[in-house]
Amino acid sequence: MPRPSVSVNELAMAARQRHRGYLHCAVAVTALGCLGFFGDTFNPALEYNRAAIASGQWWRLLSGHLVHLNIVHSALNVLGVVLCLLVFGAPRASFSSLLGLLAVSLCTGLGLWFLSPDVEYYLGFSGVLHGILAYALTSTVNRPWHALGLLGVAIKLAYEQVSHFNPLYLQSSIGDAVVVDAHLYGALSGALLALLACWQRRHSSVSAESPSTPDAPPRK
Repeated sequence: MPRPSVSVNELAMAARQRHRGYLHCAVAVTALGCLGFFGDTFNPALEYNRAAIASGQWWRLLSGHLVHLNIVHSALNVLGVVLCLLVFGAPRASFSSLLGLLAVSLCTGLGLWFLSPDVEYYLGFSGVLHGILAYALTSTVNRPWHALGLLGVAIKLAYEQVSHFNPLYLQSSIGDAVVVDAHLYGALSGALLALLACWQRRHSSVSAESPSTPDAPPRK
């Protein structure tokens, strides 16, 4: 059964959502840059801090991804976001996109809390950025270059977990060690979210295309 053609109105609505997506990304990138520049002011209240979270400041599981150690740290993550936008484009401005971003952020924070008790504090968008990258690559893994990119991300994450990896390789620039566990939890949550979204789309497509069961004729 051929799929119905997409109407002009649907294309126009998708284009508007895409444009709003770019606008939202621009606002988010600007906010990350500003929080990085004024880190001394915002970091104490927003950073992931295990002791503070244990005392009830649970918002730090999310807000810790928004603040950075210094302006260089912030700029590196902003550059990563811009590169993702150049390669994959902006997501459509929708509630589901925002919900997905919050889910990756929360899963990364919870991963640090439950699986990395030795991490006392964490700042930075890199964990969520790895989640965004893993989501985008997993969603388009049928494209050869994207499959290679996903393999490259997996190799990078595996290398960061080996014992001889040096997490201080950026210390001279960002002022502290790289929390590689956040990269791992972010990427895993992004990939799982992409698989869930793919399954949901296929399930919805099969349900829409399956013919309805005709009513049984009345008995005489």
